[in-house]
Amino acid sequence: GPTRVHQLGTASFPPLRTPGAIDLPNPATGFIGREPDLHRAVTLWIEQSPRILTVAGPGGIGKTRFAIELARILADEADGATVFVPLAPLRDPDLVLAAIATKLGAASALPTAVAASVGARRTHLLLDNLEHLLPPAARTLAGLVAEAPSLRLIVTSREPLRIQGEAEFDLPPL
Repeated sequence: GPTRVHQLGTASFPPLRTPGAIDLPNPATGFIGREPDLHRAVTLWIEQSPRILTVAGPGGIGKTRFAIELARILADEADGATVFVPLAPLRDPDLVLAAIATKLGAASALPTAVAASVGARRTHLLLDNLEHLLPPAARTLAGLVAEAPSLRLIVTSREPLRIQGEAEFDLPPL
């Protein structure tokens, strides 16, 4: 809930920075066994600052669980929001932008509307299970990140998107 904050002294201080809303699934199990990989992914995110980080690897190795933990750690730097968008139920790549727009509360499923809903706030999206929607969805995401400069994506996929601004993180089997 709201908390009253008081400023002491006569100096002027900048507004407090608070993390944005976090909308991530709560896994039933603890995160174990991938701490070194998680450290490498966080380092990649901080040092290279990719617009899109694709966590790639074969099916069933834990990409989703890994990406949720990564997004949770990186949520502190998102003053807009950190949002999970499940893409496995989609069969049409044209619906990817609509799923994103719905999760962000955008006025429409146009890149300009999604960009307007994000504004200047650093916002992270975790797009889960994109592989079956490639390559058309990759073009859609390239257009979206070009339109919304404060938007950064974490994507899970069996293969990389192969678009500008992407860094690939190959997740090895345990």
